[in-house]
Formats: sequence, structure tokens, C-alpha cells
Amino acid sequence: MTAPLTESGSARTGDRLRWVDVTRGLAVLLVVFYHVVIALKVADVDAPTWAVVLNDALAPFRIPTLMFCSGLLLARSLKKPPRQYLVGKLRHIGWPWLVWTAVIVGFLWFGSSVAGDGNYGPERLVELVLSPTTYTWYLAYLLAFYVVALVVPAVVRTAAIPLLLIASMLLNDGDGWTRVTFLLAFFFLGDVAARYRVRFEGLARRPVVFVIAALAAVGTAVASTQLPGLRYDLVAAVGVVGLVLVAVPLGGWVATTVVGRGLAAMGRDSIVYYTTHWIVVTLSVHILGRVGLDQSTLMVIVLLVLGLAVPWAMAWLSHRSRIVSALYSWPARRQRTVA
Repeated sequence: MTAPLTESGSARTGDRLRWVDVTRGLAVLLVVFYHVVIALKVADVDAPTWAVVLNDALAPFRIPTLMFCSGLLLARSLKKPPRQYLVGKLRHIGWPWLVWTAVIVGFLWFGSSVAGDGNYGPERLVELVLSPTTYTWYLAYLLAFYVVALVVPAVVRTAAIPLLLIASMLLNDGDGWTRVTFLLAFFFLGDVAARYRVRFEGLARRPVVFVIAALAAVGTAVASTQLPGLRYDLVAAVGVVGLVLVAVPLGGWVATTVVGRGLAAMGRDSIVYYTTHWIVVTLSVHILGRVGLDQSTLMVIVLLVLGLAVPWAMAWLSHRSRIVSALYSWPARRQRTVA
């Protein structure tokens, strides 16, 4: 019998699903890189061509892969009583959404006030909170998906996957309901993969499946460079499925390397990296612009290093400080000990 997934995305000791942590860490890395590339606009610097092309190629994979990995945890979470399930999701997803959305709003308002060239008055700030215009929208979606899954039976979740993908193509409204239905499909797909883990991993490890999946992922990446904005459609769906299938055997192998261990650590602390990096990158690009650094490739490297190093430090501190940990999860009550 295979070991169940833990809340960190790995299996219990003795049978760790290393590929899950590596895959989630990779998806977070893609998100950080995306924000690094687009942040150069703040300093009026054109991103290097290689970074733009790479960013376009990776566009279809970022958030859908994160949602798939989150769906892998659903079956285990649903074994808890409903109240405990909901409280846990509010503590670990709802709370960091609230904290970091407030941080973003405060950061943008303060920066606008200091620079005097922004457009972040009261109405704009309310819009940032109520509409999915900031990067923390992912946490709001994830929380909503976990709530939906609580009342939707497993058989319905499975059957809904193709229907949601079809709906996303028919709606065709970009970051509106198309994004909601597309990502919910991959959240449910991760759930199916976890419930049928042995079959899923066995399929992914077949050589012919690995080759076809790799071709699908690479083909989607190439197509995305020719058709910028290719994200929530059938081509993107095929590519993401290809990526997660490749990730099973390849991620397990990579996990034994230095790079793999780094990605796995990022995957286990994905909330910390996801919520923290944007503030770091945005603040850093302003500083780099002030000091006159305008060499685009060097800026990408510096911003990427800072965008990963600071969240790493925060993740390290969050495991050692209740104060830092409270930025990413509502503190649990301490258990009273009986003398």
C-alpha cells in the first residue's frame, strides 16, 4: 500500500513522493521568473529577448501545474471532519491571502504616495482587494476550490474535468470564468491522480507514455512562443498533462540532485515563496533603477536571485519563529500539558 500524502505534498517517511515537491517547486520558480521579467517595465528596461521567449514558452504551465499539485492533497484533506477541513484551509490558505493582499495594497499605496506618479487611490485599492488583479488571486481560487470540493462527490469531480475544460474553451473570456473553469479542471485532475496514484504513476513510467508526454509539453512550449497568451485552452491543457506525466519519473530522479533538493524545498514551502517573492522583486527593481543598473540580463539574474533568496530566508525563519510563521498560517492553539 502506498503512503498517503501529507499537507506538504510529500508522502510519509519511507515513501516520499519526491516528484510532487519537485514539480510544485518548479511551478513556483516559473511564477517567480514571470514576475521578474515583467518587473523590468517598472525600471523602463526592455527584457532581454531570451527571457521574453522563455517566459512565453513557460506561460501555459505555471498556475495549472500548481493547481494540479494542490489537487493531489484533496483526497487526504477530505478524510478530516468538515469543520477541521474548513478551519485548516482558512488557516493555511485564507489567512496568507488576507495578510499578503493587505501587504500588497499597503505597499502599492505607500509607493504611490512617495513617488506621486501612481494611481492607487481608495477606489483602486478596493478594486485590488475585490477583483483578482493581484497575484494573490491564486490563493483565493485555491480556497474556493477546496470549499467546492467539500460538497462535490468524488465521482462528480472526476466527471466534471472534461466538462470544465470544454466550458473554459466556450467561455473564452481570458482571465474571467475561462481561468476559473480551466484551473478547477486541473485541481480535480490532481485529485484523480492522487486517488488512483498507483495507476497514474505506472502509466507515467511507461517509456512510450513518457516520450509522448514530453513531446506534448515541448510542443506546447514552442506553440506558446508563437502564440503569446496561450494559457487556458486545449493546447495548454495537453501541454500541462504532458508536463505532470513527465514529472513523475523525471522529478523522482532530479530530486536526488542538488537542484532537485532545492526545488523540493521550494515545493514544500510553496506558500512562502509564492506570497513573498513579488514584494521583493518589485522593491528590488525600483532600487536597481535608482542606482542606474540598466543591463537587462544582469537585472534578470539579480532579481531572480533576490526573488528566491529572500523567500528562502523567510521559509527558514517560519520553521523557527512563531511570529514569522504567522505571516503564512494562522497560529494553531498550543496544546495544554497536564502536569
